[in-house]
Amino acid sequence: MENNQKGNLIVALLISLAVVTTVTVLILSKSPFLNNLQLGIIQPTPTLSPTLPPSSTPVPSVSTEQTEISGILSIIYGDPPPGSGDQQPRYNYSLTDDSGKTTQIKIDSNTRLIGGKSIIDFNRKMVKVKGGLGDSKTLLATSIEIL
Repeated sequence: MENNQKGNLIVALLISLAVVTTVTVLILSKSPFLNNLQLGIIQPTPTLSPTLPPSSTPVPSVSTEQTEISGILSIIYGDPPPGSGDQQPRYNYSLTDDSGKTTQIKIDSNTRLIGGKSIIDFNRKMVKVKGGLGDSKTLLATSIEIL
């Protein structure tokens, strides 16, 4: 092969490589997961952030004695009750302390979230919950703080 032909072949290969690279970058830029993977950042799949019930929801009577407990907050969510016509998922909140005791937590829009923007930020984290005990031994949270 002559030098001129070798040079043309190299240029054609470089142009082909540039086209493939450009197409790959365009594809990656359309996919947030792949784009973050390319940068070495893998982010969790976004989840629905629960809408806390409004404070106007009837609240069971609360003892005037304030309680404070610490532990891991768990958020369990699922489909609305069948036939309810409700499109919002159900959320159940519980806190498990160091001894393994689990306490149900009632959270509404008046609950202060300290250290997070959404209740989802507190899921599976060590937290301190303050509030009053309801009739069914449920803690009606006035504040939740990430420890």
